[in-house]
Amino acid sequence: MATCKKRLIHNDEIARFIPELQRSDAADGGRNDNGVIWFREHLETRLAKVYQTERPQYQFANQEILPVRGTVPARDGEMGFYYMWDHEGVAKWLSAGSGTDIPTVSLKRDRKTFTVHRAALGWQVDMDDIERARERDGASLEFMNMEAAAEGLDSQFDDAAFAGDSVKGFPGFTTIPNMTVVIAAAGNGGAYRWSTLGATAKTTIEAKQDVDLLRRIVRAVTKNLHDINYVWLPPSFWERTTSLFIANTSKTLREHLLESFPGVTFKEVRRLENAGQYNGPVIMAAKITTEEDCWIERPDHLVPGLTERVGETIKGYLKTFHGGVVCVYPLRFVRMDFPAD
Repeated sequence: MATCKKRLIHNDEIARFIPELQRSDAADGGRNDNGVIWFREHLETRLAKVYQTERPQYQFANQEILPVRGTVPARDGEMGFYYMWDHEGVAKWLSAGSGTDIPTVSLKRDRKTFTVHRAALGWQVDMDDIERARERDGASLEFMNMEAAAEGLDSQFDDAAFAGDSVKGFPGFTTIPNMTVVIAAAGNGGAYRWSTLGATAKTTIEAKQDVDLLRRIVRAVTKNLHDINYVWLPPSFWERTTSLFIANTSKTLREHLLESFPGVTFKEVRRLENAGQYNGPVIMAAKITTEEDCWIERPDHLVPGLTERVGETIKGYLKTFHGGVVCVYPLRFVRMDFPAD
């Protein structure tokens, strides 16, 4: 009786076997007996349950929206700070020959602080399960558990970076203190949003007017010192920019926006879809020149904690640190909420 060496099949290898098993034409070298049918269905079920598990991409943890920096040591309760400088003083008209009582200018320094907090997520696995996984799948169950813990920490970090954390007291992207917040105006047809279901949406011109308003607000609150160079849109609005046209032309809203605002970068942010005070979409805009203007404080990405064996169980955990969004110039940010139509 012939024997063969036992070979472990990994999850990412099983997909290539299915096309061969799907051939049922005998002339093509295929088989369609009950054993093959069972094996094919078993592999397809395994793919659906294991191999084709998709994970969300975290835009904030991946630094797609704001830079992630660590400016303070990775310790729970660590406090970071920065200074805001401003000049105070008003010039005064002097009468001819007068050289007394001349006003002076003073330098004002305002100290801003932020605090870093620790988050952790543990994992544990039995030795029997580790051995079964290795024999059956050739998989490292310990590594898979660590990956799951890392996934959970990234998910929490993304939540905190987007909306902040009221319990810990740090702000997020949509909750920056002293940021201007406005409500979108309705268009001529009564619509507020760029894209709606069962209602008339704004026209191309009206959508551009929303961006014009964001631009004017930042100019006004910064006394015409700054103009926006970033606009973040929810997916429904960003998709709408390719299907909405200027009347009697073939020019889309997206083309119109890029031509009208050549110095502005438009980005899609998935979580802005239901982030408003009306549980509706939000548009954000800002002027950002360097990563020191606004960043997400995260001193260490992931730090492995103690891993130990207790009887027949291996336990461990990962930790990370959050400081929220640190925005040195909040007046350069503006948020627009859209009511329901």
